[in-house]
Amino acid sequence: MAKTLDALKQFPQSLLILWPNIDAGSERLVNALKQFEREEGARVGFFNNFSLETYTNILRHARVIIGNSSSGIREASYFGTPVVNIGSRQEGRERTANIIDVGHDTQEIISAIQNNLKKESTQWTIVMEMAQQELRLLKY
Repeated sequence: MAKTLDALKQFPQSLLILWPNIDAGSERLVNALKQFEREEGARVGFFNNFSLETYTNILRHARVIIGNSSSGIREASYFGTPVVNIGSRQEGRERTANIIDVGHDTQEIISAIQNNLKKESTQWTIVMEMAQQELRLLKY
């Protein structure tokens, strides 16, 4: 999580961040996200959930989705929304051309985001989805 948040600090765009699932261990993710919000201020919006219609519109209009959620692999592909898929959590799932797989490396995440932001779009929202399972993949 720390490397992902460090990467996001490099971009001035507004961020829409979905809270992690409330699973065992998610408190560490929530604490990191709260600290990120304190550091980054008004450009960051946190949400627990959305209606299906709202979430569909977010996926459709996002510049890029960042994280390790299956939604980035499955639903975002329907709209062709660019996805920076971090880590191996979604390993084995079918991929479409809109998905860039990266490791837990700040520079690799930054490069993938930059590549997607170069594409033409009128939207400036970066969506990040983080699932609780990412805790198992990171070393603090």
